Amino acid sequence: MMSLDVSARLYDTRVFVRVCTSLACEVVQHARAQGTNSSVIAGRAALSREFIDFLERDLPGIASAVIGLLVAVAVLIGMDPVIGFACLLLFAPLAAISRRLSMRSLAISRRLNDRLEREIAVLREARLEVARRHFQVLGKWRVRLSAAEARAFGLMEVCVIVLVAAALMRLSQSEAVQAGDVYAVFSYIWRFVVSLDQAPPTVQRIAKLRDLTRRISLQDTEPMPDRS
Repeated sequence: MMSLDVSARLYDTRVFVRVCTSLACEVVQHARAQGTNSSVIAGRAALSREFIDFLERDLPGIASAVIGLLVAVAVLIGMDPVIGFACLLLFAPLAAISRRLSMRSLAISRRLNDRLEREIAVLREARLEVARRHFQVLGKWRVRLSAAEARAFGLMEVCVIVLVAAALMRLSQSEAVQAGDVYAVFSYIWRFVVSLDQAPPTVQRIAKLRDLTRRISLQDTEPMPDRS
């Protein structure tokens, strides 16, 4: 395990640097072929780094969360099928919450990325108030992203509270239940909950990458009108 860990730390940066270089060059090449403004090209090349960050940092966390969810549900079904299937039923409202968060995050990310694409051109302006206004609007869109994530997280936590209450009621109805059984059940419920906590930021990251994919694809699009 130590050898694998050291090898990964040695080589992952080299791999992702090459991927980042290749992707940035393709973004520049496609944008130039479409006659895109040079400042927008620079902005898109910088935004393309988001894909590398997702592969390098977020994807391992997503894989770990998915494995944690599957293991927790499988063990809970084996220990108490009612609690295990209650966890499965929880996926329905969580999917609805995630879908709504994805749509909202995609709309906000488009506005935010429009601003980031024009950042270099804005910063070339001599007027300080123009730059100040630019960063204020960036902050506003980031606050809205954070608020959307917080609302989704809160709704998911309400669902988790319902699950925990149901598990408590289920275990309290059994006369043969032991303290170790309660501890084991709630240990895996906790693992299930911790894995679910990765959902809101992951949904937002994927929504942002969807918008970036649209921007750096072969079919160029005009920036959306700024409604800030």
